[in-house]
Parts: sequence; C-alpha cells; structure tokens
Amino acid sequence: SETLDVLGEAIRNRRVIGSILISNVGYIEDRDSLVQAADYLLRLEGISTVLVFGILGDEIHMSARSNDVRVNIGKVMERAFRELGSAGGHPKAAGAKVPLGLFKAVKDKETLVRLVGDAVTKKFLEALGKPAEVLEERSTEEKKYS
Repeated sequence: SETLDVLGEAIRNRRVIGSILISNVGYIEDRDSLVQAADYLLRLEGISTVLVFGILGDEIHMSARSNDVRVNIGKVMERAFRELGSAGGHPKAAGAKVPLGLFKAVKDKETLVRLVGDAVTKKFLEALGKPAEVLEERSTEEKKYS
C-alpha cells in the first residue's frame, strides 16, 4: 500500500537535527500517508518534532507533529508556510500545502525533489528558531562522501 511505501521513504530519507526529524518523501499519491508517517516517526526514541512532506500534483503537502511542550507546531507551520500557501493546525499537529510555483520550471524530477526538500527544510527550521547553518554543514558532509 502507498502508506507503507511512504513510511519506508520517510524512514530512509530522514534528517535528524537534535530532536527534530524532517523527511522528504518525494512524489506521493495520497496526502493521508504523510499524516500516518509523521505520527509513526514521532514515536521514535529521542524525537519530539517531526515534519514529513511530499509532492502531490503541483503542490507540496506537509504534515507536522510535536510532543515538545515548548513547540506549538500549528504556529510554527503558519510562520513558515502561510504566506506561500495554506498552513495551520494545533499545538501538537499541523499541516501545510504550498503550490510548486517556480519549482514547476524544473523538469528533472530528482532535482525538483531535492530543491523542494532544501527549501521546505530551511523554512521549517527557521520557523522553529533553528539556524539553517545546521543544514549546510550537513549537506557539505554528504557531498564529500557521495
């Protein structure tokens, strides 16, 4: 089923920054699979905040969860994505939907997924008050070995 495929991708593609887990699952056919993946990943040991996202049609769909009392994930998602599309939710669960916009010009699917991933991750971390440098260090490490 797609839910299992998306969960597999979410686990494989996870990036963990402290207790924050972010996963870009690429192309999806069903938004609900993101919700189920986010719920599952939040149960992992040491993880308190999760964002799972994927591309559906010409939109980026996101599902976020947090059980950190200091994080109102609904407000975080609004801060990060409301101006770009629609975003909102509750202190512990939230979502967002953003049109691909300029990214639609990118014809190569792998490149598109990577660019979307970097942009979404950066906005999410900034909205959480985490510096995006954390990410840049990580991706230069990855480049070195790939």
